[in-house]
Amino acid sequence: MSFLLAAFGLWVSFAAPAAARPGSWIYGEVAYFMGVGVLCWVAGLAGVTKAVAHYRWAARLTSVASAAVAPGEARG
Repeated sequence: MSFLLAAFGLWVSFAAPAAARPGSWIYGEVAYFMGVGVLCWVAGLAGVTKAVAHYRWAARLTSVASAAVAPGEARG
């Protein structure tokens, strides 16, 4: 979900100024949509970073647990 938020924010950041036409959009609207896009993009990137860090942490924990008790070996 964070990736989708980041992609949407990046799209809005570039689509708003590209879609603006003289006389139909004012500078405030373009700045507003670019700001919303940047906020979504940054929040999405923070979420992706946290998700990747959590995945690496969980993978490291499960690999240590599986290495501690190898199949076919008795504990003791």
